[in-house]
Amino acid sequence: MEAKILGLVFRECRELKNMSLAKAAGDFSHSLNYITSKTQLSRFERGIEDITFQKILALVENIGLSFEEYLYHVRNYSLDDSTDLFQRLVYLNETKDFAGLEKIYQNLLVSYNKTSAPHTYWKMQIIRQNFENYGYKDYKVTPEEHLAAADYLFSMLEWGELEVQLYVFTDLGEQLRYDYARELLKRTEFFQKLPQNKRRIITIIKGITYEAINNNNREIATEFLEKYRQLLNVPFVDVQNRKEFMLVEGEYYYLVGKFAKGRKTLENVLTAYEMLQYPQSATNIKKRIEKLEKKYRN
Repeated sequence: MEAKILGLVFRECRELKNMSLAKAAGDFSHSLNYITSKTQLSRFERGIEDITFQKILALVENIGLSFEEYLYHVRNYSLDDSTDLFQRLVYLNETKDFAGLEKIYQNLLVSYNKTSAPHTYWKMQIIRQNFENYGYKDYKVTPEEHLAAADYLFSMLEWGELEVQLYVFTDLGEQLRYDYARELLKRTEFFQKLPQNKRRIITIIKGITYEAINNNNREIATEFLEKYRQLLNVPFVDVQNRKEFMLVEGEYYYLVGKFAKGRKTLENVLTAYEMLQYPQSATNIKKRIEKLEKKYRN
C-alpha cells in the first residue's frame, strides 16, 4: 500500500471527525498526548513524507478509530479486488462471456473453501445473482441468502465497493430497496470521496428515483429526487449527469401534475441535444415527451 494513500485516507478520517491537524497530532500547548508535529502530519497526509508505523497507530487511535476501521477505509479507498470484480462483471455482461465469469466464481469458491472469508462469500453471491438474472445454468440465490445479505449490509457502519455491489445485485424487494437506498447514502460518506464512486452512487439513486416515478409513488419519488439533486451539488459532476437529472426531473413534474413545467424541462434538454447535434438523443426525448403527454394528459 502506497504511503500517499495511507496519508490521504487519514486526512479524510480526521476531517470527518472535525479534528484539526494540531489536535490529531497532539501538537498544541499543554498537550498530554504529543505524537508528532502538525507540520509532519500535514506532509504525511499530502503524501510528501512518510511516518513510522507506530506513529500511524497512535494517530489513528487519537482520532477515535480502531486500526481495523482505518484499514477498512484504506481498502475501500484504493482500487481493490472488489473494484476489479465490478469492472469484470460489467465487461463480461456486455460481452455475455458467462464462461469467463464462471471461472472467476470457481476461483472464489476454491478460496472460500480454504479461508471462509466473508468478503469472498459475498462476491460469490453477487456473481450467482448475476447468473440468475440472465438465466445462466442453474445458479440461484435463495430468499434466505438475500435476507442474509440485507442483514450484512445493515450491520456495516460504512459501505465500500463490495457493499455497494451487494446492494445493486441483491434482490431486496421494492420497499427494502428504498430503505436500503437511504442507508446507501448514509453509509457511503467515506466511499463517496472518490469521484468515480460518487458517480456510481448517483447512478443508483437515479435508478431508484425513476423506479418510484414509474410506480406512481409520489412520496418516494419526491424524497429521492431531492437526494439525487443533492448528490449533483458537487463540482466534478459533468454536464451529461446534469442533463440526465433534468430528464428525471421532467418526468417527475408530470407525475405530480405540473405538466407545463415537465414539458418545459424536457424541451430544454431537447434543445441542448439539438444544438450539440445529437439527433438520436433528440428524437428519443421527443418520443418521451409524446409518451408522457399521452399518459398524463389523457
